[in-house]
Amino acid sequence: MKRPTSSVVHGMQYALLRSASLIVPLAQRAEWRQEWMGELWHARQSYVSTNSSSWIVERELTKFCIGSFQDAACLRKQDSAATTHSASIHGSARQCIIWLCAVLA
Repeated sequence: MKRPTSSVVHGMQYALLRSASLIVPLAQRAEWRQEWMGELWHARQSYVSTNSSSWIVERELTKFCIGSFQDAACLRKQDSAATTHSASIHGSARQCIIWLCAVLA
């Protein structure tokens, strides 16, 4: 039988992964959320088979969940670096002027 505290910890871990996925660019968000959830499930299963102490296992799994924020930030940074705002690619001269005014402001 599961202890109530483990359900709370599992919920917190899932919330951490969902929060991290909000940082990921929208086009990749669902894929990364599924990837992290799958990795968490596999990690939890491997720890269950070792019969390790519950709190040690949950601490390690929570560290994994917190690490997903670093992954998400890296993905966001890569996405913003890949995005170019050029008038020839992304619209009209008016949009280019708006971007220029924003940069100068």
